[in-house]
Amino acid sequence: MNAIQDRVTTILTGKFGVRPEELSEGVVLSDLRFDSLALLELALTFSEEFDIFVAHDELSINHTLFDTVELVEAKGVTV
Repeated sequence: MNAIQDRVTTILTGKFGVRPEELSEGVVLSDLRFDSLALLELALTFSEEFDIFVAHDELSINHTLFDTVELVEAKGVTV
């Protein structure tokens, strides 16, 4: 697990109440009970945490944890 994935995992467990045992690279956000409102809150959290802009349509309930980490990395975030 890389540092960005660690931070994303910490956000999901700390702010969104996801249990650590639910997290694997292939888990889909909808399986973690994310809906459109939660995705918006996640995008805002990423904006604050990583100092990046995440548009509302860049995240999907069909994204996996891996996809989500890749999105953050594609925004140029380094740790």
